[in-house]
Amino acid sequence: MGYMGFGMRKEAYTRKPKAAFKKVKKVYGEKPVFPKSKTTAPAPGKIKLYRWQRSNHAGDSVFFKLFIFLVLVAAAWIVMHVSGFL
Repeated sequence: MGYMGFGMRKEAYTRKPKAAFKKVKKVYGEKPVFPKSKTTAPAPGKIKLYRWQRSNHAGDSVFFKLFIFLVLVAAAWIVMHVSGFL
């Protein structure tokens, strides 16, 4: 056995493992019986798959692109008007 970070502690290597799910087995027994679902599975042709889409970024919107275009046109018009070009 290689070094596992426990050092030379004897109790780390000679300890008995814990009994997993001891309390669950005490309550439900060795093989728990789960209730069956009352719902039935839909017919294979009736299943409708939905494609969940995350929300779009603002830059992907047509309105955002139109807004940016209008802002750039307005800024260009202001710059040309102030410089005396128009």
